[in-house]
Amino acid sequence: MQTLKNRLSLPMKQMLTKSDLIALLRSKKNEIIEALNGKHLVYLNEGSSTVKPNGVRSFTVRDIEGCGIAKNGRAYVTALVVDHDDGDAEKHRTLHLAGMELAWA
Repeated sequence: MQTLKNRLSLPMKQMLTKSDLIALLRSKKNEIIEALNGKHLVYLNEGSSTVKPNGVRSFTVRDIEGCGIAKNGRAYVTALVVDHDDGDAEKHRTLHLAGMELAWA
């Protein structure tokens, strides 16, 4: 089984599964940025979304602007994304790593 560090060195076409994304929770900021920049994400909102009532969202990460830990202890990234569920509009979003289900280039 490959470690996350080994996976990050593979070509950007590599898919990140939920277990890979969970492993990012213990990663350094630069590893998180490298792993997610340019990736297409399936993201689950905690509640309903104004764009999609079921809360399942689809984004492409254009640029990660920052990473952090929220007061509730959740790791998050702030990013410029393309929102595929809202006419491919570019938006700034805060995305919790725990809400990411799948990522690929």
